[in-house]
Amino acid sequence: MSSLFLLGWAIVFFLLNTLYFKFVEEPGLERRFGEDYLRYKAKVPRWVPMFRPYEPSGANDN
Repeated sequence: MSSLFLLGWAIVFFLLNTLYFKFVEEPGLERRFGEDYLRYKAKVPRWVPMFRPYEPSGANDN
């Protein structure tokens, strides 16, 4: 029974964090960083890890 409670709590925690990130954190980052953040957000998935690090366009221009 406690395992079901723990599973339920984990699901609620995940959903609350997802809502917070989407409606509070991300709009704040958009205001703070503008187009740079929008480009980053378009290339980096929210929950699925990438196998290669994110490299912004022009990062290797010296």
